[in-house]
Amino acid sequence: KDTMANLRFQKQFDVFPVLLMGVGYFVLAIISIYFSRGAGDVAHFWYPNAIGIAFLLFYGEQFRWRLLAVLAASNFLANWVAGSSWWLSATFVIPNVVEMVLATWLARHFQVVHDFDQSPQKMLRFILLICLFPSAAGALAGASLISFLEFSPFLPILLMWFVSSSVGMLSLLPLLLVFRRDRNLIGLRTTTRRRLLLYVAIVCLSTYFALRY
Repeated sequence: KDTMANLRFQKQFDVFPVLLMGVGYFVLAIISIYFSRGAGDVAHFWYPNAIGIAFLLFYGEQFRWRLLAVLAASNFLANWVAGSSWWLSATFVIPNVVEMVLATWLARHFQVVHDFDQSPQKMLRFILLICLFPSAAGALAGASLISFLEFSPFLPILLMWFVSSSVGMLSLLPLLLVFRRDRNLIGLRTTTRRRLLLYVAIVCLSTYFALRY
């Protein structure tokens, strides 16, 4: 009986990070779309993929396929609930999943997650490899699909998608990674607290400027 109860508890616990990620992704996607929707229904800032990448890095070894399935479903539902057509909502799924999978693979392959903020060189490598390159790949895939299906011209979508995704990644992903690494907030060192506050300020400022301009 104890073994069965432990297995049941473990199964319920395993589901929790997947559900948490799905809800967080959906909520951030709705907020991004509602406040910053532009041409082709592409948001001017896009934070949800940062959550997806963070969870894929933290739990990807155990729940990779479940996480990807929930991310795809959350992306589709958020766009559909926000008013996009079924076809356009489905079109957004593939580029976003490609972007998150590529960023996760690069982060693991080059091992840049745990010490990305320890020096300017490591931070620059993190920005180029994990934030900008996957954003460019996602933007290329998204703009190609959207223009092929004649929802919107290629070049405006390419530029808007790249800026939107890279702003979201640069703003939120470092905060999530640092918070996960040093999540015992009570015992944080002064330097770590300052770093967290800096990342929070970056998220707030980038959101403000994305909304204003």
